Amino acid sequence: MRAYAEGFSLLSGNCAFEEQLRLRREVFVDRLGWHLHVVDGMEVDQFDTPLARYANVYLPRGISRGGQPKYRLAGCSRMLPTQEGHYLLNRLWPDAWPLSVSSSPPKSHSVWEVTRVAIAPGLLPEEAGQARSLLLRETIWQMHSRGVETLLGECTSEVFRWLQADLSPAFEQAPDTESCFRKHGFMLSITDVNRAWEVLNAKEQAATP
Repeated sequence: MRAYAEGFSLLSGNCAFEEQLRLRREVFVDRLGWHLHVVDGMEVDQFDTPLARYANVYLPRGISRGGQPKYRLAGCSRMLPTQEGHYLLNRLWPDAWPLSVSSSPPKSHSVWEVTRVAIAPGLLPEEAGQARSLLLRETIWQMHSRGVETLLGECTSEVFRWLQADLSPAFEQAPDTESCFRKHGFMLSITDVNRAWEVLNAKEQAATP
């Protein structure tokens, strides 16, 4: 059995969305103590719409009594288009956008936002590393395949560090992100999607025997 990642939207009609919402509650509400909206054990907000794209990563967890493989959700992310302006940074924290980049948060078909990046707690170090790699590749692939050029990220300092390590030099810390973290509790990043895809492919090729 192999770990795998999948991308989906609310139009996919499967259980992946609810699985992600439960993991988001476990990570952001239970573990980090964020004050977010929870319904029936799931963290959901006004940005979970059919316009959003999602990524889930699954790790194998043995075989069921019926002989079928079992998997555990190990990581997730959510991506939002900025074109209509309905995304977190623009709606909730426009003051976090660095004015040295532009006068206001972007609204463009070539710019998307990634949030709710989470890795399940309780994983072994090698499992967490595998989940991070698969999640990052699936997230960047979804953006690259849609012609997205820039990916804005709002994430915890922990996620920020491993994104920076895995995507450098395609990953940039946004100007004034330290003050953004002090004020809002998240780090702001700007990723060149095409370059990030090249970085990930080069790393994969280098790791292939």
